Amino acid sequence: DSVAANPAHAEAWLQLAAAEQARGDSESAEDALRRALAVPFGRAAEQAMFSAVQSAQPADAGVLERLQMGEALQALRASWRDAGGVAVGAWCNPSALASAGRRELCQQLAEHLVLRGVTLQDVAAGRMVGKRIGWFPERMAAAARDLEAGVRLSDSFRGADAHDCPAVQRQLDYFGAVVAQGEIAAVRRFAAARP
Repeated sequence: DSVAANPAHAEAWLQLAAAEQARGDSESAEDALRRALAVPFGRAAEQAMFSAVQSAQPADAGVLERLQMGEALQALRASWRDAGGVAVGAWCNPSALASAGRRELCQQLAEHLVLRGVTLQDVAAGRMVGKRIGWFPERMAAAARDLEAGVRLSDSFRGADAHDCPAVQRQLDYFGAVVAQGEIAAVRRFAAARP
């Protein structure tokens, strides 16, 4: 049970909400979503995954081998379906937003994901709900900043110069920052440092 393992982080409550929705228990799902609003997001999944890969690296792994492992890990992480985003998206479906109480909770969830989420998936899920609610274009643009910075950063890791020594070290530093700070903080830091 994700909540028993980590009740102090929003992800656990969002995963519980997804499970309750799948069982058809709307009352328990709503309770879990409200509890998610009261706690911060964690980085347990990213930290566990990156730490496992780092500890499994051979001691004599070269820089390019470490980079390839980091790139493979990023691709794996990007392919995950975030249960929290799925739960919020399902709860805040367009037909359900006709209810004032549901709409208010969805507004809070969207803000929580955009402002306090730690992954780009969190921000994207919050932005999707915000669009359904009818956020103004300025609010949608503000919510997209981290997503756009992530795309620019990802693009900077590709191309002809992507494997020269400074670029490789920068990517390794980025992967380390994701483990230490979370994806959003790492994207903000490294995108701001780009020329």
